Amino acid sequence: AKADYLYVKASQPQSSWQLRVYDLQGSIRYQVRVYEQHHQVDIAEWPPGVYLLNISTARESQQQKLVISSSP
Repeated sequence: AKADYLYVKASQPQSSWQLRVYDLQGSIRYQVRVYEQHHQVDIAEWPPGVYLLNISTARESQQQKLVISSSP
């Protein structure tokens, strides 16, 4: 079954951090500045595919791959 939400947690408390999600064509699918350690993204209506998460703080930037599969 497909998950309806993506949960993202900063590894260390930050004053703020930026979350961007790109599709493989390089378009920004989702973007937000977060002021808490946790953030929840509703992905229920996102089409299946591969996305790139970019999490940026004042000191570093990390990327992670997200794969959304279709429901059986």
